Amino acid sequence: MRNWLRGSAYLVLLAAPCALLATTGVEFRIQGMALYKAGQYQKAVTYFLNAIQANPKDWKSYEDLGSAYEKLNDPVDALAAYRKSLRLNPGDANLRAYVKRLAKLVGDLSPAPTATPLPGANPPPSQP
Repeated sequence: MRNWLRGSAYLVLLAAPCALLATTGVEFRIQGMALYKAGQYQKAVTYFLNAIQANPKDWKSYEDLGSAYEKLNDPVDALAAYRKSLRLNPGDANLRAYVKRLAKLVGDLSPAPTATPLPGANPPPSQP
């Protein structure tokens, strides 16, 4: 009986760290925000990109990605992320303001494109 309890305790201890690993877009975004708030912006970018890969229609992950890129002094990638977020959530006045401000900063006054590939995204497969 004692060996069974000890074995069960080991399984619980081994399983606990696995529970901390993100598996859904929301979990990736939450972990990304924790890193963002800790000032670890580059690591946060990785989590936001994973969140987007898990759920490409999550406008909030694109917005958070844009914020992380801004903290990394990368206004071009921030603008691309904000534009994608705005396409998914067109009624957000804050996003519209972010896009307008960054577009002026980078000298890009063109309208938001219909499909902006994000850095780190997989390129489309080439046609044979």
